[in-house]
Parts: sequence; structure tokens; C-alpha cells
Amino acid sequence: MSAAIKEEKALRPISILPIFTAHEGKLEEVKTLLNESVAFAAKEPGTIEFTVACSAKEIFLREMYADAEAFKIHMKNVSEILPRLLSMCSFDKLVVLGPKDQLDLIEDLVAPFKDIATVLVTHAGHRK
Repeated sequence: MSAAIKEEKALRPISILPIFTAHEGKLEEVKTLLNESVAFAAKEPGTIEFTVACSAKEIFLREMYADAEAFKIHMKNVSEILPRLLSMCSFDKLVVLGPKDQLDLIEDLVAPFKDIATVLVTHAGHRK
């Protein structure tokens, strides 16, 4: 496989990197709820990665989707979970990165979070 093909493959997915802070006494409940999201993500063919990491109060998600359509499917699948999650924690930061053509297709999903979102167009990369 040529370097150009590898680079193109590395640049195609969309990565979603949200950071939340659990409300006082809610971290364990948030973790349980996120386990439901992990279960949905595991069944989604276009979800490449869905990882949950926690500190004493913060929750970080590392999500990677094959393309915009895969992200839209995931968001539909977790549409009932997201409001429950946001009732138990603050949504502090959202980083979204991917190729411009794919980012354009999810602009409507990112727009409600524009005050906390950073959207980055992938420029170079490598993924095996």
C-alpha cells in the first residue's frame, strides 16, 4: 500500500472527543449510562472506536467513526441516552476532527454545541 493511500485512509474517519464533568455524586451513574453507549457502539458497523475514560469527576470519550453517516447512525442510536447524560454532567468541551467533506455533513449535529466546540480539518496522518 502506498504512503498516499495509507494517508488517505488515516484522514477519512471522523473523531469526536467530548469532555464532561459529572455533577456531584453522579459519576457512577454517568459511567453506567455510558456503558449503554458502549454497547450501542459495539454493534454499529461504522464505529471504529468508542472509549470512555474517567478521572474523579471528568469523563472523556474518544470516538472514531468511518464517516459522517456512521456518526449520524450512532447519534440516532444514543438519542435517548444523550439527554439523560447531560442531566447528570456538564458538557465542557467538544473537539471534532475529520475531512472537510465529512465535517460538512455533520455540521447540524455539532451546531448545538458551537460554544464549546472546536472543529478541525484533518491535514495529515497515519493509521495502520
